[in-house]
Amino acid sequence: MTTSTAALLYVQFHLVGLNRIFVPAATTFAVVAIVWRKEEIGGWLFYFYYWIFAVFVILAGDVVLHLRTFRPSYGHGAFHHGALYLAVFPRLAAVCALLVVALVMLKHRTPAWLERLRMFLLAGVVVSALSLWIDVYFFPTTLRANGGRLGGLIFWLLYFHFSKRVHRVFCPTDRTQPTPVGPGVPLP
Repeated sequence: MTTSTAALLYVQFHLVGLNRIFVPAATTFAVVAIVWRKEEIGGWLFYFYYWIFAVFVILAGDVVLHLRTFRPSYGHGAFHHGALYLAVFPRLAAVCALLVVALVMLKHRTPAWLERLRMFLLAGVVVSALSLWIDVYFFPTTLRANGGRLGGLIFWLLYFHFSKRVHRVFCPTDRTQPTPVGPGVPLP
């Protein structure tokens, strides 16, 4: 057994183990999100960070577990490698970028990073919709899982646009500035 084969088997074993814990982990994070719902990063906002991390691990794990599928020799011409590349890698890149922006936004908590996250969520929705369209024609067995992820991205896009908590946490009013007083200035 070569070192690369041993490494691949090690990764496969641990990723399969991760897949078994995602449902209990999702339940645990949901309970924690409910308990922490009064905290700044609680409720749905807390659950978003679990969700985006879990989706990234699932998508990256699928690539690692099925690495031989991406080789041109796999399927001997009966397999649509171009469609596979277009369905998988842009979706993985979009989720990876979204995860990075979400983590930076958590640290900086500014309206600028919130807008960036919204833009990356919109890009993720577009990329996932195009990938799902490819899945319809070439990989129909993946429609349920990838359709669910697209639905999740749409939910989070709407959440980050309309949530009062998101606005309160990432767009706080500057209380260090004196409130203007005078004619023509509306009362707070």
